[in-house]
Amino acid sequence: AAAAAAAAGGATTDAAALGVDPETGLPTGGSATGSATLTASPTTLDDAPGWGLRETLALLAALTLLGAVLGPPLLAGRLTARRDLP
Repeated sequence: AAAAAAAAGGATTDAAALGVDPETGLPTGGSATGSATLTASPTTLDDAPGWGLRETLALLAALTLLGAVLGPPLLAGRLTARRDLP
């Protein structure tokens, strides 16, 4: 069944079929020369120049984190300074 899934282009999870020791991650069996076929899978990157939604969300997340880290101590300092005024 695993060989049929691999032949059909599906992924297999059988460690013996993949030739990988599940505990160490090292290859098992086969010869040193091997006859494994490696195939490349091309990927395309978004080549849109400029500022996009992803950058805007990253900036918003960074500003939110900065406010959550720096906001409480700054607010506490201002409130304490106000209370000390005559």
